[in-house]
Amino acid sequence: MPSKTSTELTRLQARLAGQILEQIREEKLEPGSPLSAKGLAHKFGVSRTPVSVALQYLTEIGAARFQPGIGHVVNNRKAKLAKVKLAPEQTEDEKLYLKIAEDQVASQLPRQFSESDLMRRYGVSRRVLLKVLERMSRDGAVERKQGYGWRFVELLSSQQAHADSYYYRSIIEPAGILAPTFKLDKQWAIRCRQSHEEIMGARPGQLSSIQLFQVNADFHTMIAASSNNRFILSSIEQQNQIRRFLNYHWVYGQQRIIVVAQEHMGILDALERNEREFAAALMRRHLALASDVVPKTLKAEDTLR
Repeated sequence: MPSKTSTELTRLQARLAGQILEQIREEKLEPGSPLSAKGLAHKFGVSRTPVSVALQYLTEIGAARFQPGIGHVVNNRKAKLAKVKLAPEQTEDEKLYLKIAEDQVASQLPRQFSESDLMRRYGVSRRVLLKVLERMSRDGAVERKQGYGWRFVELLSSQQAHADSYYYRSIIEPAGILAPTFKLDKQWAIRCRQSHEEIMGARPGQLSSIQLFQVNADFHTMIAASSNNRFILSSIEQQNQIRRFLNYHWVYGQQRIIVVAQEHMGILDALERNEREFAAALMRRHLALASDVVPKTLKAEDTLR
């Protein structure tokens, strides 16, 4: 029977745990053989963070143990992987969220609407709809009207607005990196690298467009937050808000996801080396390339709604 474990793993961490255990068995490593997080990270092409979590999991199932002064070592190569709790696949609530976002971007929904309107359109109960609308409200995509009904916030809906947004960001985001008050949050950098490794290691279609947007938005938000300038941060948060639904309608495939993640990691690498001029240049290039990817759902006329 597989051993019990309390550790909840991401898909990347679960995959690494299996790869490490497979290596232990293939190389017939004896108990006490060291399991270097740095060496394993290099071997599997990831950072140490997900490797460390995988080693903790292997410790819980008895395959490894922690030895003071050395670190993790092999304990029992015959240990079996336990069932782990992974992130859930797309839920019904998330499917409804994405359908509303898709219809809004396609101009199939009015800016102002009632709960009854959407209940009839999507065939869902008030309880389910309210749960999704409350999540949208927390995300800054919709807001309650005074008295009755809801409305969508201002969102990108034209090719010109898309171009204007990226031009604005190409000024603000590099400036934030070069701000004299800029200070990189090292703990955030670790979490950021881990989340990007997860999306690069995911199978096509395994992650929802909401998850992909959140990783992307978190990267740009935290770079802005590291500037320690409240106005730069506020600007980027507002830009994330107006592009949210547009980015939920992701149609560019896994390769584009990997390209974006690699560009983000290049910027982070430069920041961790304290090469801020280079990081700012990479950010300008990243935004310029992204601005060329114009969603087909955008109208040609210059409007914001």
